[in-house]
Amino acid sequence: MDETRSDAALRRSGVLLMQKRWLDAIDQVKSALGAEPDNARLWCQLAVAHANVSGHEDDAMGALRRARFFAPDDPEVLRVAGSVLLDLGHRRQALAALRKSARLEPGSALVHALLAKTLHAMYRNGAAANEARAAVFLAPRDASYRIVLAEVLLVGFVADEGMVEEARSQVNIAMELDDQSESSMSTQSAQVLHRLRQQDTREFIAAEARLAHWSILAARVIAVVGAAALGVLLYRRVEPATAAVLLAVVGGVILLASVVRGWVKLGPVGRSDLRFLIGTNLRVVFSRLVRVLVAWVAPILLLVLIWWAFKLTSAN
Repeated sequence: MDETRSDAALRRSGVLLMQKRWLDAIDQVKSALGAEPDNARLWCQLAVAHANVSGHEDDAMGALRRARFFAPDDPEVLRVAGSVLLDLGHRRQALAALRKSARLEPGSALVHALLAKTLHAMYRNGAAANEARAAVFLAPRDASYRIVLAEVLLVGFVADEGMVEEARSQVNIAMELDDQSESSMSTQSAQVLHRLRQQDTREFIAAEARLAHWSILAARVIAVVGAAALGVLLYRRVEPATAAVLLAVVGGVILLASVVRGWVKLGPVGRSDLRFLIGTNLRVVFSRLVRVLVAWVAPILLLVLIWWAFKLTSAN
């Protein structure tokens, strides 16, 4: 299908807007409007360009009025109008435009995300969180909507433990979908998340150290019991290598079962946080793991070596 003149004009000005060449975009759109003065979407683009130039607020508002005059029921025009009005600080007008857009196009995740931002700017945090959750539900693979939800939950509900947990979970999932998504957070939200992560890291290291301590104790108990069982098996003329492998497998199953039980009890949010924290504290985790393995395996191996040395001495 051939590109119409209107589509070509929208595409060219859209490229300039993406490149943030606001003044060039204004010139381009004005030129296109000379041929199509009733094109509402061109008026929307003109409003976006003016809204990003200092001192052009009145021009942006004028362009929005023309856009809505020519297409009062176009959900895209209403969405752009709501976004521009929000950027310009006209929150109530933005809310009205976005709500109308949502009624006309209820399946738009972007409209719900903009509604969440608008309601959050108006300190209506409960309604903002619901709109952000709707955006995530409609577009679960888009990391940006999860970041919007996290920001709504982090800034305004920091004292609510459940919402903080949900926010951290959303950021972790967003990072899995797009490892650069966290950079799109506002400065305030990023600082809150950073403080939470610092606190979690300290708590994680302390909890992980306690876990490692008890794991080492458990490993030593397993090793002692294994050594006693190994002595009995050796007394009955069982090959030391066979006995050592058997005891190592039994001890490993016991330790693995405890790890699996802990992993299940964490729940999805806890597991998501744990993956992040393990990644940021990999050296600490690795050192603890080595200590557990040494505490568990070394006594059994030492006993086997002593037995072999005893047998070699006896044979000589």
